[in-house]
Amino acid sequence: MAAYLKLPAAHKHTLYFLESTKLSAAKGLSCWTCDACKRTSKEMQWTHSYRCMDCDLDICEECSKPIKTTTHPHRFVVSDAKAIYPNGKWGCDNCGCNYSSQGYLPWHCEEGCFFDICFGCTRSHKSHAHPHPLKKANSKLLYPKMTYWRCDRCQATSMHDAQDKPYHCTKCTFDLCFKCLKETIDVEPETKPSRATVTATDGGGFVADVSTEPAAQVFISYNWNIQDKVLELKRNLESMNIRCWMDTGNMVGGDDLKKEIDKGMRGAKIVISFQIVISCVTKAYSESNACQQEVALADVLKKPILPVLFESLKWPPEGPMAMPFAPLIYVSLEDGLTRENLDKVVKTIKSRTGTKG
Repeated sequence: MAAYLKLPAAHKHTLYFLESTKLSAAKGLSCWTCDACKRTSKEMQWTHSYRCMDCDLDICEECSKPIKTTTHPHRFVVSDAKAIYPNGKWGCDNCGCNYSSQGYLPWHCEEGCFFDICFGCTRSHKSHAHPHPLKKANSKLLYPKMTYWRCDRCQATSMHDAQDKPYHCTKCTFDLCFKCLKETIDVEPETKPSRATVTATDGGGFVADVSTEPAAQVFISYNWNIQDKVLELKRNLESMNIRCWMDTGNMVGGDDLKKEIDKGMRGAKIVISFQIVISCVTKAYSESNACQQEVALADVLKKPILPVLFESLKWPPEGPMAMPFAPLIYVSLEDGLTRENLDKVVKTIKSRTGTKG
């Protein structure tokens, strides 16, 4: 029997846990979109959703569970605003946006306080345009003496009453608009839901208990100096259904980082080692203790290694990496990430991991 979900605010139909990517493909669509958070299945790397076949509505696994935030003392659950408010008209009590841009599935106070927040206000956001976490905010409260706010990346301005709210850094008053956040956001691969059991909550709804499978096919090893270039390659690989794992700064370092790298690598099918070849970067990568450990662990675990070079260098590089790299053939990205050399990377990954397609 399929697992199912009841929206807490009395959506009139039952949502079933289905492989919605197949249903979307039958309609000629490449992905499905969660009607609560507006993220696509490609972005989340999930195949299944809780789906209402009557309303053509999808809820991702993450949005099916209650959450806690610092904006309110009670838990929030995704709810059907049309079952709560006249005509479903609601507004975010944190940033001030409303149903006209967010739809009719807000995060609603589970205790009935009529306190609502939008998806953007449920979490902090990490962008490679700025080193600190960003939180969605009410520009009118941030800049009460001004009638507008300005994005520090694209310089576009928005009036306080507009739906585009700032993603704000509380440490240094840096702001990003939603468009710039989407273009620069650091997205970590999610784990795919594979099967679910459902238990009843005190509120009469249901919460999924979803088991997962490893998300990463490729472990990416790199030097921090070229993170932007590596993220570009990662996004391109993932757009071609090659799931990747890389550390983008979410871990604190030390033993915890080593454990996560070891865990990620043991679950990966292949390790991509990026050799950075501008003089200082080459030295930094080849002499980095952390990078040497990653390459050594891949060698010990008998993982296939695909060296990808962004600029030319003497091969193999000098130092501890010379021995594991010596017999390997690399793919060069000296001229940048083009369609041709991206195809070479993809083809090599698939041939060496036995992946079809």
